[in-house]
Amino acid sequence: MGQSELLNWIFAFIFISIGYFLANFLSNSLYTIFSKLLAKQQIILIKKFVFYLVFLLFLALSLQQIGLDLSILLGTAGFLTVAIGFASKTVVSNFISGIFIIIEGAVEIGDKIQVGKNKGELMSIDLLSIKIKTSSQQYMRIPNENVLKADIVNLSKPEIQRRTLKFELNILSDTDKFLEDLDSIIKECKLVEQALESKFYVKQVKESSFHIECKIWCKAEDEDEMLSFILKEIRHLYKKDKELIPIGNYVFLNKI
Repeated sequence: MGQSELLNWIFAFIFISIGYFLANFLSNSLYTIFSKLLAKQQIILIKKFVFYLVFLLFLALSLQQIGLDLSILLGTAGFLTVAIGFASKTVVSNFISGIFIIIEGAVEIGDKIQVGKNKGELMSIDLLSIKIKTSSQQYMRIPNENVLKADIVNLSKPEIQRRTLKFELNILSDTDKFLEDLDSIIKECKLVEQALESKFYVKQVKESSFHIECKIWCKAEDEDEMLSFILKEIRHLYKKDKELIPIGNYVFLNKI
């Protein structure tokens, strides 16, 4: 190894060291600045993003310093990314779901929550999964996709809970019109927590019908009255449909 090559390796090590400490400093500074403005999980997401952005920039400079061709590395990374993406579509789904969970802000780190039948303290919200600690001190990992689809109960804030409305529509129904009507009804309902976004999912579960799920937030004590209001408004809109059958929070509509 020549003297110039040795110097390049020394400079590369210096670049990595500076990048690591600078990334730590900037991410921690942003954490302190935004700690009183944003939810904890949102701050952690920003902190991680800034850290990796700065560190990877200095890592690229270090690799360039020792003579590695970054275009080859980027091409290899791009190929691996595409290959991994095709191999595991659930990773993309969990990633997108994680962003929605963080933005929605209905639960925060430290809250006691219940996701389906799983109950515990929320320890972290990552981009692929959440982690909760159960009463038996066990750590449980739940994929974000499953969290987004499940009913979530924030036991630390029991007054606000997420509930699911289910509808089945005839295959000939105008689902777009029904979703527009349902969205209007939900926005008119004063018992729905409008600050928390409602979610709609459309699935074809049978050859002759669509299955629609609507996830909305409300106070626990308002749940029955809220469901009654929404179902009553739907019944009023489609009163000419003799096949409309409300059963609890489930409704069957023959045709719209």
